[in-house]
Amino acid sequence: MKQIKYNLSIIFITFITASSAFAQKNYPTFFNQTIKKYNVPGLSVVIIRDNKVAYTGTFGVKATDTDEPVSSNTVFSAASLSKPCFAYAVMKLVEAGKISLDKPLYQYLPNPDFASDENYKKITTRMILSHSSGLPNWRNGKLKLRFEPGKKFGYSGEGFVYLMKVIEHILQKPINDVMQTLVFQPLGMQRSSYVWQDSFDSDYATPHDYLSCTKPKNKPRKVNIASSLQTTASDYARLMLAILNKKGLKSRTFKDILRPQIKLDKSENLFWGLGWGLQQTNKGKSIWQWGDNGIFKAYALAYPSRKEGIVLFANSFNGLRMIPEVTDYVFEDKSPAIERLGYHKLRPTQRMVENLMRNEHKQAIGFCINEDGTFDTKKIKERYVYNVVRQLNWHQKYAAVRMLLQTNLQTFPKSFRAHKVYGDFLMTRGEVKEARNAYLKAQQLKPNDKLVAGILKQLPPQKQVGNVTFRLSDYHYAKRVSVTGDFNNWDKTALPLVRKRGAWTGKINLKPGKYKYKFVIDGIGVLDPKHTNTGVGEYGSIHSILVVK
Repeated sequence: MKQIKYNLSIIFITFITASSAFAQKNYPTFFNQTIKKYNVPGLSVVIIRDNKVAYTGTFGVKATDTDEPVSSNTVFSAASLSKPCFAYAVMKLVEAGKISLDKPLYQYLPNPDFASDENYKKITTRMILSHSSGLPNWRNGKLKLRFEPGKKFGYSGEGFVYLMKVIEHILQKPINDVMQTLVFQPLGMQRSSYVWQDSFDSDYATPHDYLSCTKPKNKPRKVNIASSLQTTASDYARLMLAILNKKGLKSRTFKDILRPQIKLDKSENLFWGLGWGLQQTNKGKSIWQWGDNGIFKAYALAYPSRKEGIVLFANSFNGLRMIPEVTDYVFEDKSPAIERLGYHKLRPTQRMVENLMRNEHKQAIGFCINEDGTFDTKKIKERYVYNVVRQLNWHQKYAAVRMLLQTNLQTFPKSFRAHKVYGDFLMTRGEVKEARNAYLKAQQLKPNDKLVAGILKQLPPQKQVGNVTFRLSDYHYAKRVSVTGDFNNWDKTALPLVRKRGAWTGKINLKPGKYKYKFVIDGIGVLDPKHTNTGVGEYGSIHSILVVK
C-alpha cells in the first residue's frame, strides 16, 4: 500500500512539475522577440498540452503595408500542411471500403501521363501517403517516375494530386466537397478550404519576402490537394487534436498512420508514416509536417505519447528559420527533420542582402570576402551576386550595389557579364562616360555580342545613325532613358538615349512595318507622350505603336 502511495506521489509531483514548467513559460514575450529576430511580420500559434488547446497566440501584422494585427481568425496558406489533412480523409475512405491502401491506383483510374511506363501500375495509396511512389515532387515537362514505386522515400506533391483525382473519380464529387464532408464539418474547421472563399477576404495574411516586403496573395480558385489549403492555426489544431485524441478513425487506423512506412535516406531517426513525417528524439516519437509555399511557411508537430503539439503559421519566407528555437523553448527538444531540410541556416545571398540593407559597406559582407578583397568563391558564386544586386536595386541601395559590382569585377576580371552588368548600373546612375568604358571592356571579352555593340553605337563620342529617331523632351532630371520594344526583344538596355540640347535622343535602323515600344525612364516604362497611337499587349500592358514606312 505504501508503495502505491509512493508511486502516486511521484506521478502527482511529475504532473505538477510539468504543469508548472508550462505555466512559467512566457510565450507572448518569446514569440514577439522571435519574430523580430527572424524578420517575420506575422505569426499565428496554437500549443496543445494534455490533448487540449493550452495556448493560442497571434503576433505581428497581416501585412507590413497596412499594420493590421494578426487575429485568431486570420487565414493563412497552409502549403504542404494540406497533405496530412487530405490523408486523414483518405484514411476515412479506407475504413469505409471506398479505397484500398494496397490496391494499385490504376485499377481505379488509369493515369494517361504514364502511357509508356508500366511501372506506374505498382503505385498504391499507401505509397502516395508515405511518399514512396517514385513520382517527383512536381513535374518539369513530361511526368516521369524517379524510381521504382515502393523502393525508397521521395517527397511528392504529384502523387497526392494523382490520388485526389482517383478519389474524385470514385466518389464522383469535387474534392473540396469531400473534404468539407469528411474533415472540415465533423471537426468544426469553419475557416478552412482548398479553394478561396469570399468569407476569407475580411481577414487573411499577406505573404512577405525575406526582407518583409509584401507580395500579392494567391487566392486559389482551383484545388491543389498537396498545397492549396487555406486555414487558421486554430482550425488546424482541431485536426491535430483529432489525431492525438484518436477521433473520427478506429484505433488500428491511427496505429497505421503512426507506423513507419519508409525510411528517409540513411537517417536513423526519420521516417514517413501515412500522411505524416515521423521522427524520434530524446522526448520520444513525434509526427510532423512542414509547409513551404515560398513566402508562406507553416509547421505542425505533435507527440502522441506526451499528448502535446504545436501548429504554427507565418506569412514570411523566413517562417521556418525559427522552428529549432521554438521547439527548444516550447518542448525542450530538438528538430532533426527541420535541421535536415536546412531551414535554420541562412543562405549566403540572404545574409548578404540582410547585412547590406542595414550597412552599405564592405564590412557587412566580410564573411564571404578574402584578404585581397575578392569574393570567396566557395561561399558565393558570380551568378548569386547578380541576384543580390537585383534585390538591392529594388530597395535603392545603390552604394551597396556599386560596391558589390566592383568587388565582382575584382573577383571575375575576365567575365563578360561582370563588365556588362556594371555598365548597365553606371547608365542607371547617369555616369555615361564610365558606363562606356565598362561596355568597351565587355566588348573586348565578347567582340561579337550585338547587344553591347548596339549600346556603344548610341553613346558619345559615337555619332548616332539610323532611319528612325526617338526623342523625349521631358524628364529633364532623369538619369537614364532608353527605348524598349519588340524590335530589340524588349531589352531595356539595348537602345539607350543620350541627353543632347535639352532632349533625350537615339537612332536605330528599322525596316518598314509596325512596331511596339515604350520609353524606359530610370527603370520605369512609360508611353511616348508625343504619340497617341497605342495598343494592348498579351498580358494587358499598354504600349506605344510606331509605324515605319
